[in-house]
Amino acid sequence: SVTSMEIVNALEEKRLTAILSRLVPTLASDDTVDAVFSDDEAEKLISVLGITRADLNSLLSYLADVLKSAAYSITKPNQLAQQLAQSGLAETHCRAIAEVWSKSAKDIVEAFKTRSFAPKELSDINWKLGITLAQSSKANTRTPIATLDFVLRDNETLGGPNAEHVVVEFNHDELYQFYLKLEDIQAKLDELTG
Repeated sequence: SVTSMEIVNALEEKRLTAILSRLVPTLASDDTVDAVFSDDEAEKLISVLGITRADLNSLLSYLADVLKSAAYSITKPNQLAQQLAQSGLAETHCRAIAEVWSKSAKDIVEAFKTRSFAPKELSDINWKLGITLAQSSKANTRTPIATLDFVLRDNETLGGPNAEHVVVEFNHDELYQFYLKLEDIQAKLDELTG
């Protein structure tokens, strides 16, 4: 079985650049690699390159993963070229990918910033306070309870009637521990954005 890197290394540099130029808009628009080429275009490319459909999909997935990884880690073009060279990619191909990355990095990173990678997003939080009564052998005890309703949505529900609700009850100590955990998360987010 041929590896993705072997397929890339076997390409002429100009073909690699052409494939990358078609792949980049797909990454920025959240389409899958299947949307890079129409069926007719894919068949012609397969014929010209002498590869299988599986090889083409492997090639596109590999290149998409390289660019996504560069976007997530905000890799500089020369660093990307070095990383690819260390992994065994041909020097000319490393430069070609780095050059495409240099031209398209801003668009890809901006597109990724607006995209959520979580399967669901928090769209609302509803809450209410209550008291639970418990009877012990000597006295009635009242425990204040906070009930939080986390309203989750995905791209299809958009918070409508099909939104998922996760309801959680906290006593005072549990709510305080939850608050401290949120403070930790906020501090980490502040570090990343500051």
